[in-house]
Amino acid sequence: MAENKYDVFISYSTKDKLIAEGVCGYLESNRIRCFIAYRDIPKGEDWAQAIPIALRASRMMVAVFSKAFNVSDQTDNELHIASHRKIPILTFRITDDDFDGAKEYFLAKSNWIDAFPHPEKQFGELLRSVRVLLGIKVEMSEHPSPVETSKIEASSEAEQRMQEIMAMMDPALGDKRDKLQGAYNLRKLALTGYPPAEYQIGLCYLDGIGVLQSWKESKEWFSKGAEHGHPKAMRQLAMMYHYGIGMSYNIMKALELYIESADAGDGVSMKLLGRFFHSGELGVWDNERSQQYYENALNRLWELSIEQEDPEAQCELGFSFLDGEGVQLDHYHAVEWFRRAISQSYPPAINAMAICYRYGWGVKRDRRQEFEWKLRAGELDFRVAQNSTGNNYIAGIGCDIDVALGNDYRKRAANGGCVMAQNDLAFDYQYGNNIEADERMADYWFERAIEGGSLGAMYNYAVKKMSAAEVKDEDLHVAFTLLKRSSIMGYVPAYASLGNCYFYGKGTEKNDVEAYRWYSKLLEEYEKMVARHDMRLSVPTGGSFRYTDFKGVFKDDFINMCDSLIQLYNKDGKEKEAAHLKKIQSTLKEESSGI
Repeated sequence: MAENKYDVFISYSTKDKLIAEGVCGYLESNRIRCFIAYRDIPKGEDWAQAIPIALRASRMMVAVFSKAFNVSDQTDNELHIASHRKIPILTFRITDDDFDGAKEYFLAKSNWIDAFPHPEKQFGELLRSVRVLLGIKVEMSEHPSPVETSKIEASSEAEQRMQEIMAMMDPALGDKRDKLQGAYNLRKLALTGYPPAEYQIGLCYLDGIGVLQSWKESKEWFSKGAEHGHPKAMRQLAMMYHYGIGMSYNIMKALELYIESADAGDGVSMKLLGRFFHSGELGVWDNERSQQYYENALNRLWELSIEQEDPEAQCELGFSFLDGEGVQLDHYHAVEWFRRAISQSYPPAINAMAICYRYGWGVKRDRRQEFEWKLRAGELDFRVAQNSTGNNYIAGIGCDIDVALGNDYRKRAANGGCVMAQNDLAFDYQYGNNIEADERMADYWFERAIEGGSLGAMYNYAVKKMSAAEVKDEDLHVAFTLLKRSSIMGYVPAYASLGNCYFYGKGTEKNDVEAYRWYSKLLEEYEKMVARHDMRLSVPTGGSFRYTDFKGVFKDDFINMCDSLIQLYNKDGKEKEAAHLKKIQSTLKEESSGI
């Protein structure tokens, strides 16, 4: 990695110079090298040239966000450069204002710290977050160390009780397992402060196993487990912050928890960090850290798989070989690891076998076998498999068509917190697909899916709100807010609708600049699909990804969007771009009409 002159580039409005000075002074007193413009750009030097040079020499940016920062064109330019160079951005919010314009696009998904109304009281938190983003080793929290935690567990009589409870809830027992009694006993044990029980009851509330599904309860129990040093509880809590499951998303908190979990020995968190540092999903691109985490993950997962026969680790190794993530792709080796986890009746591994049979990965492609494995995983309360099984029954894929049974499986999945099932049910209730139309039930399931972080549900519910027979202003504003949230999180099908909100002033003020931004982003995605000769788009759904084909409503939205973007091109005198887009639109219209 090339040596950088600065660790941190401080971006700020001149109206916030005193706070920026304080940030700089505190970081530098703790050996963090800072660039701050008023001090480090010599008098008479061209700022327009000095700023890009300084950013190239910096490892990350701290943006001191305020009302003045929000309206500054100079800070817009700095954010553009930092984003283009994939420099991590940490937003130090000294005011409780919403991001506007370019700030919204660049900062809404950035790591941030709420530092209002007393910014100086958050300098310690700022330093800790800067060190996390730079990869400087730091004590992350007050949690006990893994060694201290293991001593507590080993000396506790709760360990024997925990084994008895988990044996009672073992999926291998089938109808003989007692989920209700097991969940009750788990909660009782968790109330004594025993970390493994806190983690397991958190899982019960997460998936509705033996208790009513509750994001609130699952977060509380994972938080307690994390406070007591349980690595898997840290990881589950990180995922809730990461994807906004039952709460507002906070990727800075998520990143810290993933790192804590990995440092405490969780192999899955190590693998996730390998992925995130490679993709920049959590705001940091660092191939060196990515490679190191992948190597650590492989070693740790292998150790857990063999020495402790940990089915989660075995299944995760299977997925690594299935996707070639951190290892050489090998579908046959993946199947071997899945089968090892399946011998312990581990539901995610059973569902993974269904995936292998669907695509012929390491086994002969067989849709009937795919269905049988899904069915088996679903019967063990694996919610994603239940939803998929329901869809198979409705479509008759690998089984006879049975719509009633299919809907029953999907409802079981939805009640268990599967946001994909909730979104699918809501959509079908709205349009009467395979179920009697019921607007009240559609709203209920959309709202539950949105609470669980489903980006698809945000988009679908927004469209429902905006297409109602009588649309109220408050409904338009709700729809706009949902479209903005899902678009910022990368849900491409929402881009055209959000652009329309800005273009026509629906739910927000008319803004051609923002309309142009989102229309252009959709056009970029379309051109990427054309370039790779694959008109499928992998879009985030909130915790996972789903392929979306460029057809149907998505294609129609794009064709209609072209009219608005062509108007904006012509308004700006971009006749060449307008002519090119007209040609694309004409071709797509011909394809749609069958000419």
